[in-house]
Amino acid sequence: MALGILRRTLHQRRAVTALGGGIWDAASQPRFQHAVNERSENGNSRDESGRGEENHGIEGQASSSAGIPLSTALASKKEETPVPGSTLSALEQTSLKAQLVFDASWKAMEDRFGGKYVSPREIVWLNGAPGSGKGTNVPFIMRSRGLSRSVGMSQLLNSPEIKSFVDRGELVPDAMVLDALLDSILNPEMNDGHGVVIDGFPRTATQVDFVKLLYDKLMERHLRFAEDPDADEWRSPRPSFKVVILYVDEAESVRRQMKRAELTSLHNERVKDAGTGDVWNVRATDVNQALCKRRYQVFKSHYNTILRLKSYFPFSLIDAMGSLQDCRAQINRELRYQSSLDLDEKTYASIRHLPLARDLVRVARQRLVFRLDMYCRRHYRM
Repeated sequence: MALGILRRTLHQRRAVTALGGGIWDAASQPRFQHAVNERSENGNSRDESGRGEENHGIEGQASSSAGIPLSTALASKKEETPVPGSTLSALEQTSLKAQLVFDASWKAMEDRFGGKYVSPREIVWLNGAPGSGKGTNVPFIMRSRGLSRSVGMSQLLNSPEIKSFVDRGELVPDAMVLDALLDSILNPEMNDGHGVVIDGFPRTATQVDFVKLLYDKLMERHLRFAEDPDADEWRSPRPSFKVVILYVDEAESVRRQMKRAELTSLHNERVKDAGTGDVWNVRATDVNQALCKRRYQVFKSHYNTILRLKSYFPFSLIDAMGSLQDCRAQINRELRYQSSLDLDEKTYASIRHLPLARDLVRVARQRLVFRLDMYCRRHYRM
């Protein structure tokens, strides 16, 4: 990812970045208030999902290396405060903020790539509690869906520019998070068009808005390309979004986080003794039980927000309390190919009268058994 993507100065996008990043000044408030009032007068507020809230910000040294913001609960309270004099609710105001941030980031992406960016056919949004096994299961999900790429938000947000916000104890602006995410998804140099697994997104209500807005934009582009006979249709397939949540309770989450630190330390000791091998990073939050609990509580505080995606996309809640094999069996069952979900509506409607492959096999097996029995009765001396 080019460093220039994240080097956009705050004063260039103050009206938008300020809205998304929780930074508010006298210059941005009148512009936002005008947009709020205009939206209210036109009756165009996006209220179907009740979405809102803050960003993928990370505050202080106690932030998790998995990208979970430890200050999100406090930041969301700040975002729930209505703008004085507004006729919109707090959620509607936050939804409007998300729209403004997304529109600016999308335009910046189009300016970088022109019309040459490639829309992925499928995106699996993987989320879950700390220690639920997201990183462990990413390769399995990629194989089960035939995907060749994955993007971890913790690695994506590991740039010096974003770290500078963390070091100063400030929230990472939503605009910077979204810029990095759109680049990783749509960059034609990295995107093969098949699809990608996004590990650790969305986390907050604003990011839930981003997912829905991204789907709408990709679908709009797909329909536009489908109507143009001269367009490269492969660049804009019909988007398919799937949401997978791995769930464990607090006790199991804390146990696994602490165990992960123990195994990592043991591995590093062996590497040091042997003098060869790679040293694994020990997460600061994994060695402190209080921080492990806090990470889980942050996840739970935004859990209902993530559940809103059930209204829009295929949504799979995986019980990750058991063994890895049990977890993967559930994932495989939930993400199996389903023609009603994976095919275009018109395509599915045109072939839905055809029998399924498993039905054909069952009928063929039954007929084979019947013929074998008949043959043996007629030729019993054989």
